[in-house]
Amino acid sequence: GPMDELVARSRLHTILMILLREALRPAPSAEAEASDYGARRRREIMTRARAYLEAHYRECVSLDDIADALSISPYYLSHVFSEESDFSLFEYLTSLRMAKAQDLLTQGGANISQVARAVGYESPNYFTKVFRKRFGAPPTRFAARA
Repeated sequence: GPMDELVARSRLHTILMILLREALRPAPSAEAEASDYGARRRREIMTRARAYLEAHYRECVSLDDIADALSISPYYLSHVFSEESDFSLFEYLTSLRMAKAQDLLTQGGANISQVARAVGYESPNYFTKVFRKRFGAPPTRFAARA
């Protein structure tokens, strides 16, 4: 009937409008595609750098070691990490180490020297200095509160 014909034309009109809109939509520019690739690449570098640090925080880690493991230049790694986060690669490593140290001290059973070495610090004195700066108290007092 006439009503069915009107509904069919309306639907056909809607489909044609959608197709026309898609046909007239500008294709993504090469710049936009390159920007998307660059953002994905930086996120991938961040993820891989964090994974490396999670696996190696107990060791003496240098920027060159991390960059070599990720097959990128140390400068580019440092630049990407600082650009993608609000802190440097080594600030992240320090935060990671301090969180692990806090866990170890809370668990008890280890002295300060053992905790320092377990989280990648050769010098217990330097570890204590970094810990105090981070938490506002020496690790001995923190362990006593736990």
